[in-house]
Amino acid sequence: FRGGHMPVLQWLETLPTPLLDAHPALWVIYASTLLFVGKNSNIEQKLQAAEAVLTGVEADRTAEARRRDLIGHIASIRAFLAITQNQVEAVATQSRRALAYLHPDNLPVRTASTWSLGYAYQLQGNFDAARQAHQQAIAISQAIGHTIILIAARIGLGQIQEAENQLAEAVETFQRAVQAAGEPPLLLACAAYLGLGRIFYEWNDLEAAQQAGQQGLHLAGQIELFSTLAACQVLLARLQLAANDLAGAAERLTLAERFIRQHNFVDQLPGLVAAQVLLLLRQHKGAAAAQLAQQHNLPLSQAQVALAEGQPATALALLAPLRQQVEATTRRADLARVLVLQTLAYQGQGARQQALALLGEALALAEPGNAIRLFVDQGAPMRELLTMGKAEGGGMKDEVTKAYLHKVLAAFGPQPNAPFSVKDQPVSPTLHPSSSIPQPLLEPLSERELEVLQLIAQGLSNQEIGARLF
Repeated sequence: FRGGHMPVLQWLETLPTPLLDAHPALWVIYASTLLFVGKNSNIEQKLQAAEAVLTGVEADRTAEARRRDLIGHIASIRAFLAITQNQVEAVATQSRRALAYLHPDNLPVRTASTWSLGYAYQLQGNFDAARQAHQQAIAISQAIGHTIILIAARIGLGQIQEAENQLAEAVETFQRAVQAAGEPPLLLACAAYLGLGRIFYEWNDLEAAQQAGQQGLHLAGQIELFSTLAACQVLLARLQLAANDLAGAAERLTLAERFIRQHNFVDQLPGLVAAQVLLLLRQHKGAAAAQLAQQHNLPLSQAQVALAEGQPATALALLAPLRQQVEATTRRADLARVLVLQTLAYQGQGARQQALALLGEALALAEPGNAIRLFVDQGAPMRELLTMGKAEGGGMKDEVTKAYLHKVLAAFGPQPNAPFSVKDQPVSPTLHPSSSIPQPLLEPLSERELEVLQLIAQGLSNQEIGARLF
């Protein structure tokens, strides 16, 4: 990523095919190097060339162990490719195949496969299993100096913390990923910058969010076929909406959509469409917003359109099953978003006490993450409700602190009639230590991995562990 692999790649490109066929490990190294420099489109061809040589090879026991290890390495690379294409089942299948074939002493690739399996769990919503895999990958990659997987696993852990509204913990995790990426940073750090940008936005530190988003976009733009670029564009468009720059937001969302459709990054469509719906509502194009939200089956966006169109009953009907669905998960950030819209829907029906009670629940849920834009982005109706809650306190849950309520209300700025011209007021979060409880590993560790973890527990440094093992 920082250029260290380029001389290797240039050398590999000079090798004739017969030589590569005679040494299939070179085909695998070729594919792995292409992956590291972000040239994904030519990888599968190299992997198939390696498989063609390895298939049907009869060898002694030592050679067979090497052959199986190469098969496992091929599966690990395919798992990474599947991640870039958002093929969740393929990620899980190839990761498990890799762990089944890889030699117990091949800790770098085994650790990569542990992480990719954790990422598959993460996409499937199994956060407990994903967290375990990421923490395992972090521990071993630190010990053996596997920087790429250390960064990737920290990004995955940070994304889980973000979804569970542990925003201060997520920022610390993302920042550690950035720190590990060095200077100039490894391109993979683009996802860590994106995570930081999202959280800084939520904390209403719009300047920091802009800087992080731009850095993420810069790095992602240098990786071939990496969907993070589109997510960075969407984040920056949201910042332009917050600044009331509708034309700039529209232009950026158009670029993001073109990129997503060109490369078929369907995983990025929900975030893009949600931002497009907000833009259309700001442009007073309610019918177009409703059609787009319905076409992509986004209940949260549909509820936002219904509220904007003065249809609170429709919004409540959309939000009730969504709330039930989200409550069955640990995605507290998503639950807070649903509660905020339900609050506005009850307010729209004139059900004042119900609205205040739900607002209290939303504030209590959002306070641990110090969320601000969750409320500010709802504009004048939310400001009115917060002011009412501050004055009366009726129906508000006891656990909602007055300091947090005042902080959220202050973020709206001094102009009640201009909810979208928000004055930047950076929020300084308080970092809290993680309180995650270790759980049994779903994927068994190899003897070599157990040995590494035992040495870590004994307090040995990375250099000392490396000397012991190798």
